[in-house]
Amino acid sequence: FVGAFEVEMGSAMLGISLAVAAFWTCDVVFTFFTGIYKQGVMVMSLWEIAKQYLKTWFCLDIIIVIVNWTSIVTWYIESSGETSESNLLRMLKSA
Repeated sequence: FVGAFEVEMGSAMLGISLAVAAFWTCDVVFTFFTGIYKQGVMVMSLWEIAKQYLKTWFCLDIIIVIVNWTSIVTWYIESSGETSESNLLRMLKSA
């Protein structure tokens, strides 16, 4: 959003971006533990859930997560004016 429309990333926008990225990251993890229905029967086998998730929504979810975190990290690097690894690690630690 920020890159497409050249919107100034203030603290509110950064907070929203971090919340959205955290939500989608948690969604990917939690979906591996969410039961599914197969032929009308609830399946709670982690292996079966993982197979179903990897066949359906996983690719879209992981793309969303990667794009979200990449845009946040890119914004942070560009706004800090420095590309040192210590600044990047500091930002990730604070998130």
